[in-house]
Amino acid sequence: TVADVLPAAELALPPQGEIEFTVLRGDPPAIIGRSVQSWSLGEGTYRIVNVMETVGLAAMLRPVRMESVSHGRIVATGLEPAEYSSRRQDKGKEKVERVEFDRTAGLARFSNGTTAPLPLGAQDLLSFNYQLGWLSKTGEMAIATVKKLGNYRLELIGEELLETKVGFLRTLHFRAPGETTTEVWLAPAHHLLPVKIRHIDKKGESYDQLAEEIRIPN
Repeated sequence: TVADVLPAAELALPPQGEIEFTVLRGDPPAIIGRSVQSWSLGEGTYRIVNVMETVGLAAMLRPVRMESVSHGRIVATGLEPAEYSSRRQDKGKEKVERVEFDRTAGLARFSNGTTAPLPLGAQDLLSFNYQLGWLSKTGEMAIATVKKLGNYRLELIGEELLETKVGFLRTLHFRAPGETTTEVWLAPAHHLLPVKIRHIDKKGESYDQLAEEIRIPN
């Protein structure tokens, strides 16, 4: 596995920090927004927050602000989410949805009232990006949105050189294909943090987040 060839020090996530991304849509890509992902690790706990807002013409046509939060414990196998929530402000209306990871009952409980069996190692859309760097592994992984839980097969596409505002970065490109596909590029020289994240929706529309700046306090 990739974890076998990477020095242990490179797998350590700093206690806190944030990544600023440009959000692009389509091909050729058009800038539609900005997002900031921040994380903080406590005594056996973690919290990851992502805030995305539309900018420019996209904001004029349809102002959208989305804030998602994942929090939970840090265990031997990495991150163990307790709850993932999403708050979306769109055209002046606010919508809040969440999923609770009930480990005792072995269920994922969604705010719409439905439940799903909760597999070991299940992640959410935010924790997944950091769990991937933590373990750098391929294979099956359950990933929950605020509406449902799906099982994905993680594939390591390979090493890629990525051009970003942070510079040219050697990355490991992972993909979780399915009805919707998520791809993540991790930078070994930057604590295996996600420096590019791509979501391809059911219609085949792609949304990219590309790192502009990585801020880690000394």
